[in-house]
Amino acid sequence: IARCYSHLNEHKKARKYMDMALVDSPYRPYGRYESALIYERAGQTDRALEEIEMSLEIWKDADYDYIHANKAKEKWKEWNAISN
Repeated sequence: IARCYSHLNEHKKARKYMDMALVDSPYRPYGRYESALIYERAGQTDRALEEIEMSLEIWKDADYDYIHANKAKEKWKEWNAISN
Protein backbone atom coordinates (compact mmCIF):
# COMPACT_ATOMS: atom_id res chain seq x y z
CA ILE A 1 0.00 0.00 0.00
CA ALA A 2 2.80 2.41 0.93
CA ARG A 3 4.59 1.89 -2.37
CA CYS A 4 1.38 2.56 -4.33
CA TYR A 5 0.71 5.80 -2.46
CA SER A 6 4.29 6.86 -3.02
CA HIS A 7 4.03 6.34 -6.77
CA LEU A 8 0.84 8.42 -6.72
CA ASN A 9 2.79 11.22 -4.97
CA GLU A 10 0.67 10.76 -1.85
CA HIS A 11 3.75 10.94 0.37
CA LYS A 12 2.00 11.45 3.72
CA LYS A 13 -0.21 8.41 3.16
CA ALA A 14 2.78 6.39 1.93
CA ARG A 15 4.75 7.35 5.02
CA LYS A 16 1.84 6.38 7.29
CA TYR A 17 1.57 2.89 5.84
CA MET A 18 5.31 2.36 5.70
CA ASP A 19 5.71 3.40 9.33
CA MET A 20 3.00 0.92 10.31
CA ALA A 21 4.82 -1.85 8.42
CA LEU A 22 8.15 -0.98 10.03
CA VAL A 23 6.65 -1.17 13.52
CA ASP A 24 5.82 -4.81 12.83
CA SER A 25 9.12 -5.60 11.07
CA PRO A 26 11.80 -3.01 11.92
CA TYR A 27 14.70 -5.20 10.78
CA ARG A 28 13.27 -6.18 7.42
CA PRO A 29 15.83 -4.76 4.98
CA TYR A 30 13.48 -4.58 2.01
CA GLY A 31 11.05 -2.54 4.10
CA ARG A 32 13.85 -0.13 5.00
CA TYR A 33 14.81 0.08 1.34
CA GLU A 34 11.22 0.89 0.33
CA SER A 35 11.06 3.42 3.17
CA ALA A 36 14.16 5.10 1.76
CA LEU A 37 12.55 5.32 -1.67
CA ILE A 38 9.47 6.95 -0.16
CA TYR A 39 11.59 9.53 1.65
CA GLU A 40 13.52 10.23 -1.54
CA ARG A 41 10.35 10.72 -3.60
CA ALA A 42 9.12 13.15 -0.93
CA GLY A 43 12.35 15.14 -1.28
CA GLN A 44 13.79 14.04 2.08
CA THR A 45 17.16 12.82 0.87
CA ASP A 46 18.83 12.88 4.29
CA ARG A 47 16.17 10.61 5.76
CA ALA A 48 16.33 8.43 2.65
CA LEU A 49 20.06 7.95 3.18
CA GLU A 50 19.51 7.01 6.83
CA GLU A 51 16.95 4.38 5.87
CA ILE A 52 18.99 2.93 3.04
CA GLU A 53 22.04 2.72 5.29
CA MET A 54 19.94 0.71 7.75
CA SER A 55 18.93 -1.69 4.99
CA LEU A 56 22.54 -2.05 3.86
CA GLU A 57 23.66 -2.78 7.41
CA ILE A 58 21.10 -5.58 7.64
CA TRP A 59 22.11 -6.82 4.18
CA LYS A 60 25.86 -6.59 4.88
CA ASP A 61 26.25 -10.36 4.62
CA ALA A 62 23.96 -10.80 1.62
CA ASP A 63 25.19 -12.80 -1.35
CA TYR A 64 27.05 -10.62 -3.87
CA ASP A 65 24.39 -11.27 -6.51
CA TYR A 66 21.34 -10.55 -4.33
CA ILE A 67 19.35 -8.14 -6.49
CA HIS A 68 17.64 -6.07 -3.78
CA ALA A 69 20.85 -5.51 -1.82
CA ASN A 70 22.62 -4.48 -5.01
CA LYS A 71 19.83 -2.06 -5.93
CA ALA A 72 20.12 -0.51 -2.48
CA LYS A 73 23.89 -0.14 -2.90
CA GLU A 74 23.41 1.60 -6.24
CA LYS A 75 20.80 3.98 -4.81
CA TRP A 76 23.09 4.74 -1.87
CA LYS A 77 25.91 5.64 -4.26
CA GLU A 78 23.58 7.76 -6.41
CA TRP A 79 22.15 9.68 -3.43
CA ASN A 80 25.55 10.22 -1.85
CA ALA A 81 26.86 11.66 -5.10
CA ILE A 82 23.93 14.09 -5.18
CA SER A 83 24.12 15.11 -1.51
CA ASN A 84 27.89 15.70 -1.54
